[in-house]
Amino acid sequence: MFPDSKIVKQFTCGATKSACLICFGLYPHFKEQLIEDIRKAKSHVVSFDECLKVTQTEQMDIILRYWSEHEGKVAVRYFTSEFLGHTLAEKLLEGINRSLSPPDPKKLLQISMDGPTVNWKFLRIFQEDKSKEDPDAPKLINLGSCGLHFVHGSFQTGERETGWKIGDALRALWQGFHDSSKARGFQ
Repeated sequence: MFPDSKIVKQFTCGATKSACLICFGLYPHFKEQLIEDIRKAKSHVVSFDECLKVTQTEQMDIILRYWSEHEGKVAVRYFTSEFLGHTLAEKLLEGINRSLSPPDPKKLLQISMDGPTVNWKFLRIFQEDKSKEDPDAPKLINLGSCGLHFVHGSFQTGERETGWKIGDALRALWQGFHDSSKARGFQ
């Protein structure tokens, strides 16, 4: 990368040093930039999913969606992960509250999640807690267990009702790019 630098040629970085550079150097910088970008947004959506990891603990990954003034578009960003142990609604609530302290909770529009019963209980408890803290706080938009499925279904209904063949056009575009000779060279 720097063929003319003697210092760079002598630099070595093993797994431990790389991990330290990322965790204590790069990560705090980029997380602060992300939090600043989210603070500027008028609202945001939290998405989470929890799954069993090799360590036999539940890991809840948290994603934020918001309008990024910096990028001029909707941004979808990984925010953090919480390790919960056995997943109960109360544990999910603790994890979400702990993770989301930097973004303004009053700007939260929706929580998107998969559909297990424990998540519905979490959502009910979260909304009750939010109402106790601020009785005038707006209710969350409920798009079902996964906002993406609801929006996808709405899109399909709109396509069917208008007679526009947008899905066919998008599939044809995808197939054209997928089958092109250049794309095959990168697979």
